[in-house]
Amino acid sequence: MENRPVATIIIVTRNREKILHKMLEEIRKQKEYDLMEIIVGNDGGKIDAEKLKKTFPEIKFFDFPEHKGLVKVRNDLFKIAGSGFVFFLDDDAWPEEKDAVTKALRMFEKYPEAGILNFAIRLSGGKTIPDDISSKTPYDVAVYFGGANAIRKKFFNNSDIYDEHYFRQGEERDLAIKCLDKGFRILQINEIAIYHDETDILTRDHQLIHRYAFRNELFFYLKYFPAIPCFIFVIKCLISHFIYCLTKAFFKAYFLGLADFIRDSGKFLRRREPVKPATIKKYVALRYFGENSKP
Repeated sequence: MENRPVATIIIVTRNREKILHKMLEEIRKQKEYDLMEIIVGNDGGKIDAEKLKKTFPEIKFFDFPEHKGLVKVRNDLFKIAGSGFVFFLDDDAWPEEKDAVTKALRMFEKYPEAGILNFAIRLSGGKTIPDDISSKTPYDVAVYFGGANAIRKKFFNNSDIYDEHYFRQGEERDLAIKCLDKGFRILQINEIAIYHDETDILTRDHQLIHRYAFRNELFFYLKYFPAIPCFIFVIKCLISHFIYCLTKAFFKAYFLGLADFIRDSGKFLRRREPVKPATIKKYVALRYFGENSKP
């Protein structure tokens, strides 16, 4: 019987083969790499699968012929992960520290109530997210980064962790509020930084990305917030995104996102599962007022 891996790293890629190879080379530098499980899923993009498998024979590679969407592929790969701790990284991002995974596993051991660890991001242009990562003490947050996190698998019952109706953008917010509602913590770990390459940022379809982000935020409030908070936050979302799209001239993104919401809102109304009032209070406090409780 094979030994269970100490950690699983999941990477979803699509049409970024060159940077994927660079990312996997960087991952190989991790301490205890030989004890980890590396799973790569190609979401219907162009890729030389034979070259990838020859260069990295130790990885588990899944080549999905059709574009299923980031959310769906992450769900599929999460289910087959063989370890109890699953790390999600983007295909153009990797840990700066060679002991990042080892540090994260120690954090899970130290904080048994932590369901998700969120890592700091250092963009190739020099900016960091969050802006100040000087504090090395973990603290509670309400959201996390989809491509720079680790999840304690047993807390989520080996099921779909993400709502596939989102397709992309905003699925992390959905899992975050479920995590908080179950009484688990989401900890910001600035001691671990993920380097994120930005070389293709100019080629991205920012209007499409914002369309998904806008409509999915509306779906999120409709799905989880009780009636009155839902109404308040939907109005807030409509106004704030309109102002943002006005400054960026993203009119197409705003109105197509709004049309998506109107068309599909019935699906989310039928699947409404409002969380506890205490969860809303905690989410709002952490998300909008920065009331982070230090462990």
